[in-house]
Amino acid sequence: MRKFWSLLSVINHKKTNLNIRLLSKIDNFGFLTSKKTQNIRTKKIFYSVCLWGEEYIKIFNEILIPSLLQKENIPNLKKFGCYQKIFIFTKDNEYPLYKKNELLLNRYLSIEIVKNPNVSNNLNPKKFLKNSLVTFIKKSILSNAYSMVLTPDHVYGNKSIFNLFVSVYGKDYGIACVGARINWKSSHTKLKKYFNKNKVLNNPNLVKFTFENLHPAFKQCINAQSNYLGLTLEAIDKNKYLVCSSRVNVCIVKFKKSDLKFFNSIEDYNNIDFYWPRLLIKEGRYKFIGDSDYIFYSELTKEDLKIEKFDKSLLNYTLYGKNRRLINHVLNDSYYSIWKINK
Repeated sequence: MRKFWSLLSVINHKKTNLNIRLLSKIDNFGFLTSKKTQNIRTKKIFYSVCLWGEEYIKIFNEILIPSLLQKENIPNLKKFGCYQKIFIFTKDNEYPLYKKNELLLNRYLSIEIVKNPNVSNNLNPKKFLKNSLVTFIKKSILSNAYSMVLTPDHVYGNKSIFNLFVSVYGKDYGIACVGARINWKSSHTKLKKYFNKNKVLNNPNLVKFTFENLHPAFKQCINAQSNYLGLTLEAIDKNKYLVCSSRVNVCIVKFKKSDLKFFNSIEDYNNIDFYWPRLLIKEGRYKFIGDSDYIFYSELTKEDLKIEKFDKSLLNYTLYGKNRRLINHVLNDSYYSIWKINK
């Protein structure tokens, strides 16, 4: 009898292995195209930011640049031996950098301002953003550089930029993180005063600041019972939150020709975080970091941003994306970030 059960166990084990092999072939045929991660030892980092108009030039100079220049971000990357360069895409009749910031940035990186002579007041913003991104991707691939696509209204915690590069260094993938949204006017005023005093904004303090200035789009997602808005924030205690987002930003990446082909084929710039991560997942180039002590950033967002209102009728059966839901949304919904406030 013992031999019988032993034989049966062997048969079941072989059956399971055959089933797994079959599923593996199906997965690789139908979806996955991933290959082994390449070992890339480049210390080149390219940054891209696209902006125009006095309002965005101000916030770029007064918020984003000071956060990048915190001692454990761009300056620390120079100490690490990195060659850094920032590409600033703008209109031909504007100069986007304050002289003070230009002098400070020149200590750590090269600056290239790319002016578009064909941009008018009637420009299509999404088209301008897309064309700038495609140009940036080409430059990054040509120079074999890691890339960060920034926006002028971002603020990063001290050491977050350095940690992002260390996370991807030597690999050919991208790092995804969940960012927060904070109110535009109040956050701009407070952060400007903070950076003018040369204070360092570490990640836990930025998390604290974020919840003190949280945008209504995020407030309505605190302790929500559904993710149909694409975001849930669950309070563990007064100093910790579990955060789940269906739509996640890729903060740093090693661009490839497949990325260039993708962005050449789309018209809507918003697809950079809606379904570009699907390509990275398919190619085995997608990594996720969810610890706010390691990486955290917030996006200053206009208070009148139109957002989908919370609808109780959608709680039980509607998922983010609805009939446009993709594998990257499913995957992101399986991840939790933990945001921690400094006590």
